[in-house]
Amino acid sequence: MSMQNKYHILEQAYPDMLAGIGMLIQKGKLSRRFASLQLNETEIQELIKAKELCELRIIELWEHRNEEESANEFKVLCSIYFDIASQLAAIVEDEYFVYETLKLIAFGYLGEHWHFVKQYLKGISDHIEHLELGESWNNRILTVSFKAIVQLVKKENWQDISRAVELINQLRNEQNQFEATFLNQVKEESRPYGAAELVSLYHFAKGIDILGQYLIEGRPLEPEEQLRYHLQISAEYAQKSRNISLSLLYQFFEAFAIKMVRNTIWHNTRGINNWVTRFNRFICRQEQKGLFELLYPQKESILEGELLNPAHRAIVVNLPTSSGKTLIAEYRILQALNQFKAQSGWVAYVVPTKALVNQIYNQLKKDLGNIGLSVEKASGAIELDGFEQHLIEEGGNQTTFDVLVTTYEKMNLLVRQGLGTTQQRPLVLTVVDEAHNIEEKQRGLNLEFLLSTIKNDCEEANFLLMTPDISNSNDVVNWLAGDRGQVINLELDWWQPNERVIGSIQVEGRGRDYDYLLTTLHTDKGTYEVGDAIPLSQINNAVETASQARASKVKIAKTVGASFLNLNSPIIVLASAPGETYSIAESLFEQTNDNFVEDEDVNLLIKLVQSELGNDFPLARFLRRRIAIHSSALPDEIRFLI
Repeated sequence: MSMQNKYHILEQAYPDMLAGIGMLIQKGKLSRRFASLQLNETEIQELIKAKELCELRIIELWEHRNEEESANEFKVLCSIYFDIASQLAAIVEDEYFVYETLKLIAFGYLGEHWHFVKQYLKGISDHIEHLELGESWNNRILTVSFKAIVQLVKKENWQDISRAVELINQLRNEQNQFEATFLNQVKEESRPYGAAELVSLYHFAKGIDILGQYLIEGRPLEPEEQLRYHLQISAEYAQKSRNISLSLLYQFFEAFAIKMVRNTIWHNTRGINNWVTRFNRFICRQEQKGLFELLYPQKESILEGELLNPAHRAIVVNLPTSSGKTLIAEYRILQALNQFKAQSGWVAYVVPTKALVNQIYNQLKKDLGNIGLSVEKASGAIELDGFEQHLIEEGGNQTTFDVLVTTYEKMNLLVRQGLGTTQQRPLVLTVVDEAHNIEEKQRGLNLEFLLSTIKNDCEEANFLLMTPDISNSNDVVNWLAGDRGQVINLELDWWQPNERVIGSIQVEGRGRDYDYLLTTLHTDKGTYEVGDAIPLSQINNAVETASQARASKVKIAKTVGASFLNLNSPIIVLASAPGETYSIAESLFEQTNDNFVEDEDVNLLIKLVQSELGNDFPLARFLRRRIAIHSSALPDEIRFLI
């Protein structure tokens, strides 16, 4: 399903009222990135109408959302609702803002967009931070509970979740102070309704507390039962209080809470083995970027794709870039090491380039090294160094590592020397990153030869091939494992790890006055498309003529890149060669200034560059204006830090 077809589902539901709404939604999303592409009042009102109709259709499907016939439509409609609501201006009235934002959070989660929900909440964090708690006890409970939910969604580490739990504890401490006053202020005939509303809010807050505890430590073991119990009471007392808005909010929150539970690392990997449990405890306790929930493709790969089923000897995972394939590989590695622990089995993680060796090695060293596993790397050089000579002594029987990261070519050399082929120290899993290289002419032959060698010489070997796409995935797994092969090929065209527009940049005009325009291009995958060209930059009385500007892609990259330089929205310019990167960086450097807040990390990197490459090396100068170079010509340590 393309992005256009995704929005067509909403158009089909209301063909007479929402014709062409898909293009308008995409234009609205792009207007946040391109100042020249703004919505007029009529278009904004059309989006508001689309949001309301989308919500109406979601509610119509609510009771059937888990049924096979309507599950996909429901999920897509929830993601569309989030797409629309997240680009409309938030209503500033506090209580209405809380209700609407909670609805947006719930639908975003149900539409498998939790990574976008998190990003959206960060963008409105100032408004949330300054919400008035007020003296009215019922509104105070609702607002504090809302802030706690936001913390649970935004979570960067376990302290954020702890703060959410602390907010709920704060309500318990304030109960004696505010409750009696609130009930005394309510008219006597309305007091039963006020009391019922408080009971409903107390159980709502308890549900948030349960959710927070589960995110941190995976307990209680069966949180869904407790969540449903408390939220059922919340719903009953909301009805008794005759507060319809609260009843609807609890309905949405329960679905959101269950969804969050089922997204967690605890729910999706419970009972696999001790290594996985230890790994989960480590990744959720990291000070920065703690990991608590799985992205949609990660979860589906484990549950629907049977990633961790030991019956599958060869698995091909076809997932888009940035959808979390490394974490998927780490879980498979832990499963394999546990399965072959008694045989002293080890895992090879092979990648196409030396740069990727260093990147993956650092990632695995941080993640797996901290739970007691040994991770090593072998260089991409053709010859064997001292460490690699040790690897092949006695077929590798004297080695003690658990995971070896190396290139296709080096791994081929090591296996042919006997590494991983013995029963005392067998290679039990080969993880192949960027496995689509198998379809390339030269590198594909090297990779195919490596897999063939491992298949024939390593008795216990299993395979995990990770790629954005291999056209003949079934043929590959059949070749490697016969009927024990598995292809994980999820229908993810409607889901993307990030928002993107693909287009061509054109130079329109004559002489020394011309414009740079972006024309969006239609692709099969989830990219945004609008009908009109998007103005990027206007040039008047330029040094070069329009025809000269058109003659060089590098010149276009320099000009357009300079117009978009912004610390809050970083850009990447891809050059065709290392030397070209310095030319582009120099041009960008000349068109910006030094008005940046001091940054210790950047200053440390500048000192390292000067120490390694000399005080006059241009990268040090570029970094002062927050412009960086990343190419194979730089030392590994500097590239990693960049």
